[in-house]
Amino acid sequence: ARMEEVAASEDPSLQVQNQLSTLSRVKSNWHLFVLRRVLALVNRVGSFSRGTLSGIGTIHFARWVILEKGRLGDEYAYLFFESNYGDTWDNYLEDFVYLTITAMNSIWANLEYYPKNGCQDVELFKRHSKTRQFPAQVFYCAYPDVSIKNILSDRKLSQAMGIVGDFVQGRYRVMQDVNDHPFMRFVKRVNRMD
Repeated sequence: ARMEEVAASEDPSLQVQNQLSTLSRVKSNWHLFVLRRVLALVNRVGSFSRGTLSGIGTIHFARWVILEKGRLGDEYAYLFFESNYGDTWDNYLEDFVYLTITAMNSIWANLEYYPKNGCQDVELFKRHSKTRQFPAQVFYCAYPDVSIKNILSDRKLSQAMGIVGDFVQGRYRVMQDVNDHPFMRFVKRVNRMD
């Protein structure tokens, strides 16, 4: 029944954005120690991200939370992972694996039942992930009909329009070459996308 709930929550016809929630048990105290350091490093690197996580445009949000021993009524610590993503579940996991394989293995190898070859075997990794997944209790989506690619493009356009406003107000009167203006560079990039 849980797997049917998970499958229903992934229906791409419902909205452009989807959610993923997993819960996995940490192997041992040593693995918990390592996991804390790896997640601290991932958090530090992620703090420099501007709009995408490691350049992966399908990922809108990702968060790892360590649930301390005893929190779920037993003697184990757990890793709760939640994410919002665009596109399909398969494409999302493949993007994560292919573009961040070292980080993925560094995190998930500390958890029970993680495949011995890590996420190199993508299909085995997907099966493993599916067995740890459950539907989110609450999933909020500010723009249910807009992909992350469109959101990022809209943000760039908004920033460029702010520059146009500055230009119109005369803040860029003295310019060596109008083509070097950030707005003109943006317009050229947009035209190349067509």
